[in-house]
Amino acid sequence: MLKYKIIVVLLVAVTLAVVADKIIFSTTTVSVESNPQRILVGSSSPVEVEVVPLNRLGFNVPFDHLSGKFVVRQGGDKINVVRAGQNKFVFTPGTTAGKVVIFFYASNLAFPVEIVLRIESASIASVAHSSGTCA
Repeated sequence: MLKYKIIVVLLVAVTLAVVADKIIFSTTTVSVESNPQRILVGSSSPVEVEVVPLNRLGFNVPFDHLSGKFVVRQGGDKINVVRAGQNKFVFTPGTTAGKVVIFFYASNLAFPVEIVLRIESASIASVAHSSGTCA
């Protein structure tokens, strides 16, 4: 009888480990976080864009760190790259407004992550903010 209890406990433990691996410890999607949210032309403060792995529950994947490469596809003349790490991209806005498209490539992601950022001029941003059209 003790032999069967040990087998059942081992089966339950293996099942829980497999379920935890598939639900908690596997990256299913990524979140792109930008700080600050509003990017103004000529701002001297750096803008950080970070790619964070998420699991099936929508939480950060424990013990996982995405390592990849950032590639500026459009609007490279509108930013000054400060640092491009494995999951963090830091830049300062240039002197012209417009759209910047950055792709993040990682080996454990099936497709690249497209990051679209809009650099606004200070006068347009203040008018849009005062009229209530921007969050």
